[in-house]
Amino acid sequence: FSLLGFFSCLFGRSVSVEILSTQFVSLQAKTDAGAFRALVEGPVPPRFLLGSPGDPAEARRRWEVSCHWKRDQDIAHILQASQPYFYEMKNAYPMCCHKRDKEGRLIGIERIGDLKGSMKLIKDHNISMREVLRHVAFISEFTWTHLDKRPLPNAQMLRILDVNNIGFIDVSSDFLNFIKEVGFMLGHNYPERQAIIFIINVPSFFSIVWELVKPFVRPVTQKKIRIVASSKVREELLKEIDAENLPEEYGGSCKCEGDGGCFRNSEEEKKLFE
Repeated sequence: FSLLGFFSCLFGRSVSVEILSTQFVSLQAKTDAGAFRALVEGPVPPRFLLGSPGDPAEARRRWEVSCHWKRDQDIAHILQASQPYFYEMKNAYPMCCHKRDKEGRLIGIERIGDLKGSMKLIKDHNISMREVLRHVAFISEFTWTHLDKRPLPNAQMLRILDVNNIGFIDVSSDFLNFIKEVGFMLGHNYPERQAIIFIINVPSFFSIVWELVKPFVRPVTQKKIRIVASSKVREELLKEIDAENLPEEYGGSCKCEGDGGCFRNSEEEKKLFE
């Protein structure tokens, strides 16, 4: 439900969303230098502090950078703005928000193994990186504005990242650079929205990839990652998710009716498409 969970969260150092829409209610933050300065110099939001444990100066720096990015991209109004590539992006990326876990957290599912085809679809539709990033921001803002807008310690997500069928050849330099841009945007602007990150159906070469990307992962994010072999997927996921809330393909009993199954027909996805 945000973009490219696994590599995004790793290269971005944390993939999650700090919704600031309530602080960017009007164009004042964009046009009034005094109001914007007061926002930037005001209290650092808790999620930024939590995302930089023991380093308030780094939390402050990240907050200031995020404020400028949100102002420049007019994120306060992104949910009201036209999204010309919404359907193309949803068709290109196999991801969804599907019900909740035992703690009441939203469940995000992404099929990372299908990303090679996804990148081709994006190129075929001539969708620029700017539009990709805007789509990611739009989905994120919708998630935490309309699906779960509770403050800390709530409004976090359990994410399932299915890397089944991904091949080593798929992890090319172009692929990684693409993912890094998305991850950079998310990690620097939207901290501490993920509670648990399940990486499932890992291929044999995963340990090599993990060693390559691990230096980019913040310790606070590393603690959230659970790597699960194919034989243990059902067992591990059911520890955190009731069977009726877990799609059948992952060992649960949920079979959302309609084209696309659970990836298109959960209540959360229906709200997004409304």
